[in-house]
Amino acid sequence: MVNIYPNPTNDIINLEFDLEEFNDLKLEIINSHGQVVYNSKLHSDRFYNEIINISGYSKGIYYIKISNSELIHISKVIIF
Repeated sequence: MVNIYPNPTNDIINLEFDLEEFNDLKLEIINSHGQVVYNSKLHSDRFYNEIINISGYSKGIYYIKISNSELIHISKVIIF
């Protein structure tokens, strides 16, 4: 299960999930124009937790995409 909070937000995004079943994950934040504005490779032995500072992002709808060769998870986040 992927937890992304708070939503809506204006300063940070907390991202949490269990990596036990997955490896080689990539995290992307994509704006409403389809541009990748943030990306990183996820490294953890099990539980993953990251706080992402989005205070410099423009207001709007963004998508958090977590993916590898076996999985694609997309969540919508509103930045105000």
